[in-house]
Amino acid sequence: LTRADARIVYPEYTQLPEKVLQDTRQIIAVEGSQVTWTLTLNMPVTTARLVPREGPALDLLPDGPGSDMGSVRGPATYAISLTAAQTQRWELRLADSRGRTNKVPDRFVLEVQKNLPPQVRPVFPGQDVQVSPLEELDLEVEVSDDFGLLRHGLTYAVAGAAEQEVTLGGPSESKAKEKSKFLLA
Repeated sequence: LTRADARIVYPEYTQLPEKVLQDTRQIIAVEGSQVTWTLTLNMPVTTARLVPREGPALDLLPDGPGSDMGSVRGPATYAISLTAAQTQRWELRLADSRGRTNKVPDRFVLEVQKNLPPQVRPVFPGQDVQVSPLEELDLEVEVSDDFGLLRHGLTYAVAGAAEQEVTLGGPSESKAKEKSKFLLA
């Protein structure tokens, strides 16, 4: 193995641009990302596989010239595409036409970051409050998500009536992981 390039296409909900990593054997990707590894070898082989400790091996396919990964391609280029579902570790096992194998297999790691649920944290009041039927109650809530908020609001129901949904905010123009506060009066 002389080079291992990777392309990551993130899921749409992340709003992250496609990323190309050059000469890497370890990738961190968001759950649901499409990962394509392109490996350049110093000579053609008959078998190229990523072998995990447990589970089925993944066969790499020859990758011809014309690939747009951004590096020179030749007859000893192999690729594999997979969807990032869980963290995995593999060893690259190669065999040439004479049956010779690589003595020290290169290790590859795909670490998957889960899409966490949004966090909702009451700010005010900070404790339970008893309110009479005619009294108004001010509420302040802080909402955050690991990839930004598409919208936020609340759902309420009055006895004997259907639930009502109120949208309080649309897509956050802020960057991911920033918080959004809103006050209900």
